[in-house]
Amino acid sequence: MKRDMDLCRKMLLAVESDSDSSLKEFPFASEYDDYVINGHIKLLGEAGLIDISQSGNVRYVVSGLTWAGHDFLDAARDDSRWAKAKQHFADAGVSATLSLLKEKLDDLARAALGLPSY
Repeated sequence: MKRDMDLCRKMLLAVESDSDSSLKEFPFASEYDDYVINGHIKLLGEAGLIDISQSGNVRYVVSGLTWAGHDFLDAARDDSRWAKAKQHFADAGVSATLSLLKEKLDDLARAALGLPSY
């Protein structure tokens, strides 16, 4: 399975907007194989962006965003900033790691505020 950063962002947005204490299914789950959804839940958990518990062999229950998950999502929430960050990596011919993507999103947010980049 190849990591899909757009799917990761969609998942984080869904977790944030969920009013229950645990998200058992994503509203867009029918668009993806269960293997892809579960794999990305696991990846987001390993990255420290969501809290998960395992239910069954490969089924996960998402209980919420972590502090780091909220920070990443706040940086990635704006559609325009998200598109610019992704385009930056595409133009360079480089795959975006989570940390590099977060840095670029933060730089774009700082630029929007008139603050210097690091």
